[in-house]
Parts: sequence; C-alpha cells; structure tokens
Amino acid sequence: TRRQLHLAASYVAVSDFDALCKKAIRFLKRCRDGGDGKDYPTPDWKLRRHLGQTPTIYDSVTEALAKQEQARFVTEPGRTKPRSGWALR
Repeated sequence: TRRQLHLAASYVAVSDFDALCKKAIRFLKRCRDGGDGKDYPTPDWKLRRHLGQTPTIYDSVTEALAKQEQARFVTEPGRTKPRSGWALR
C-alpha cells in the first residue's frame, strides 16, 4: 500500500506543468541514485534534454523547482574544472 501511495504521489499530476515538474524530480532522483556512489549534480544539458521542452518552459520548470526548494543549481569544485548542475535538496 505504501508503495502505491508513493507511486501515485510521484506520477499523478494536476496539470501538464505539474507533470513536467514531477518528471524532472524523478529524473534527478534516478541520476542521484544510479551513479557510481558519488553524489555529483546532474548537468543542466542532461535535464534539459530529458524534459525535451522549449527553453521558456524549461526555465519555468527549473524556476518552480528552485522556488519550491525541491532542487537547486549547484557548482562543486573538481580536479580540473568545477562541476555544475541540478541537485535535489
């Protein structure tokens, strides 16, 4: 029962915009959990490509996720250059 409630909360959306936000959150979770054990931020281009929307809609989705404090854009130092991208809060 808990699993079904979790899936309903993750997939059922009120509007198309809400569906895009939930799709972005699911993708960020999958990128975080499916890595090599290191919690690197998901690159902006990868999230943009996964959503497959126009730049205006993509900016609206990422702005909504940032305002709702579900995701944030971070920059982490790397060996040669910094890594930047989206990370869940």
